[in-house]
Amino acid sequence: MRKKIILFGGVISLIADFITMTSALKWVLMNWLNVEEEDATSINSMIFYIATFCLLVIISCVYNYISKKLKNAGTNGIACAVIPYIRYKVRNKNNTLLRSIHCDLYHTVIDIKRHIRRIRQQRGENQRNAQITLNEVDSQMQTLLRSFHSILYDTFHLDLSINVYLTGLEGENTILTRSLFLKSRKEQNRGEQRQMDYKYIIHNCDSRVLDNYTLNALSYRKLHPNEIYQKNSVFDYVLSTNNCSWISNDLWIDEKKGLFFSSSRYYKRKYNSLAVFAIIPPSNGRRNAIKGILTFDSFNTKIFSEEECTMLMGLFAHHMYEILNEMN
Repeated sequence: MRKKIILFGGVISLIADFITMTSALKWVLMNWLNVEEEDATSINSMIFYIATFCLLVIISCVYNYISKKLKNAGTNGIACAVIPYIRYKVRNKNNTLLRSIHCDLYHTVIDIKRHIRRIRQQRGENQRNAQITLNEVDSQMQTLLRSFHSILYDTFHLDLSINVYLTGLEGENTILTRSLFLKSRKEQNRGEQRQMDYKYIIHNCDSRVLDNYTLNALSYRKLHPNEIYQKNSVFDYVLSTNNCSWISNDLWIDEKKGLFFSSSRYYKRKYNSLAVFAIIPPSNGRRNAIKGILTFDSFNTKIFSEEECTMLMGLFAHHMYEILNEMN
């Protein structure tokens, strides 16, 4: 309510300033041209045209400035929408975003770690050091995903579906398997179902350029049209390079640019924006410690601001790594 009152006051102030400016301009022109008040019709017309021109110049400058800001805040040259952008900048004022959400998230992660340690203590001596399975901590991990969702929704009003894909080996192939999933509220209301048994095969094409991973994924799918594994160029890119995240405000546009490919023909029915983060520790040598990827997606477009989303979602990925590492 307070923000609406401030915005309304700003609009009223702008209108008052404009009226004051036109009145002052009229007084200056009348004195400069020695025109009496009763003969001021031509002056009024002149003031109208001058004021209209100035207003259009101001609107044009403001529009260009805002457009540039939105484009810089967006992803891959795709601008962030105005309302999400305002939310991001207001909530991250003075770069206090992470500090404001750290406490609640920290305690959630600590509780899950304590639960894992209790499971180990309850095991027999021979099984104490064995790996904890996701089934043993399923409810706790779902609580963590709900915590991620709540923070994103309460902070930025982002209603996102969240996926956790873990790396593994099948023969000589590195595979990503969806292990955890939380639907967005909007997706729950639509009652749609996702293909939960997708497995993605990972290839490193020894490049740092995203376009090469897109071409490699396309080529692989053409050579293996009936392959049981799915292909996603961004998954390859994030797991194979030092760029441990990738965000898209519009997958259709990025696909046309050659920045994205997915062999899933139906992804557009489920999501149009996507954020992908490697589940890694926040330290050097992290390439050897990758546990998988954490993704956030939405049916809406132009909802991400790269700076704030990278900070917050990257923090989520690091916490997810801590828990998965505790389970080993």
